[in-house]
Amino acid sequence: YPAIERHGLISDRRTAALVAADGTIDWWCLPAYDGDIFFGALLDWAKGGLWRLGPAAMLQGRQSYDDETMVLQTEWHTDEGQLILCDAMLWPENQRALEQEPCRVIVRSLKCTKGRIRCALYFRPVFNFTDPKDTTFEEHASGVSIRKNGLALRLWCSSKLKREDTGLWCEVDLNEGEELWAVLEFGSTGHGWTVEAARDALA
Repeated sequence: YPAIERHGLISDRRTAALVAADGTIDWWCLPAYDGDIFFGALLDWAKGGLWRLGPAAMLQGRQSYDDETMVLQTEWHTDEGQLILCDAMLWPENQRALEQEPCRVIVRSLKCTKGRIRCALYFRPVFNFTDPKDTTFEEHASGVSIRKNGLALRLWCSSKLKREDTGLWCEVDLNEGEELWAVLEFGSTGHGWTVEAARDALA
């Protein structure tokens, strides 16, 4: 378990997620701060959900924020090269009623800035610490839909994702200048996510 001080926070003013210095989102509730627990590995690594993006080796990076924004950056400097992970939640409109702003979106980008590094994405959704084997996955043109207990989310990634019993994963080698993008959305934004759309959203 990473120490709590080895976490950064991303938020959209409605809910928040914690991102550990190894690139793991290990806490996130939907659709609000006091809502259902979607990622809960912070409390129980075996039974809680998580979403890891970073070097394939479990390494602790250095975290900071991009200027005066809520865009969290995690940097790794290894013998093989350097990586920068950017994490952000897209802000909703200013309506306060949840039924008027049901969308929650996390955008993540991993970029190799030097060398060549083996990188991994591992996505294990667990709703309120219940059995992850009851979660359904449906692949379609714009990503993978994840459903359980009345909650529905969609994960898009710029690399092909593979299925395993309780989640999704991929491993890629990133060379200098190459990027891996992923977007997780709760509710519908109307986006057909692409690298360009994700980049614009994070800008």
